[in-house]
Amino acid sequence: MRVRVWFLVGGVVFTGCVSSPRQVVPPSVFFGPRPDFEQMRSFQKLMAAIPGTEAYEQARIGYLLERLQKSSYTFIRNKSEYSNQRAVLHLRWKYYRSKREVRTAEDFIDRIASGSRRSGQAYQMRVSSTEFYPTRTVFYNELQLLEQGVREYQAKLRKAEEARLAEQARRAEEAKKGEEARLAEEARLAEKARAAAEEAEQFKEILKVEEKKAVSGPAAKLGS
Repeated sequence: MRVRVWFLVGGVVFTGCVSSPRQVVPPSVFFGPRPDFEQMRSFQKLMAAIPGTEAYEQARIGYLLERLQKSSYTFIRNKSEYSNQRAVLHLRWKYYRSKREVRTAEDFIDRIASGSRRSGQAYQMRVSSTEFYPTRTVFYNELQLLEQGVREYQAKLRKAEEARLAEQARRAEEAKKGEEARLAEEARLAEKARAAAEEAEQFKEILKVEEKKAVSGPAAKLGS
């Protein structure tokens, strides 16, 4: 059984005939295996940008294009197959021409990457000889995957920052204890020096008394 699927994209209706099973797009369908986000240039730009800014949204769009370009699946436009490199060039060209209409990655998907404005046909990705999925859905799945990657990376940064602060606190505590030990040792040595000085003074007093006794002793004998 073949049915006609309709896509409403940016005010333009896209249509395409696909088999009934192809309408169901599992949430797990992406352009490929989960990427190593930190190794992706687009992800690095994304994490360096402020959310909600133009740079942030351009980085999200860049991520989508980077994923498409590295995909092993086949891009289908107007019933013709294209390499993913050609697909990315085409989408960049459309984006350049309609950049004023695109403010977010979602705008990019809906207005640029979902289908052909001329033919009204939806773009598709051929995963296998029997599996064809709308690029729009796959792109949105990729955005969800990206959001998950961002959350995980932010959690990793928070954990690293907590570890750094904990290490900083540990070192500060060690330094504090070291300083307290140093001051205690200085106080001990000062007390020891004070006691030694006091003992020396007492010894001097004893010597003076003994000297007086030694001098007064013969004088007393002579007087007697």
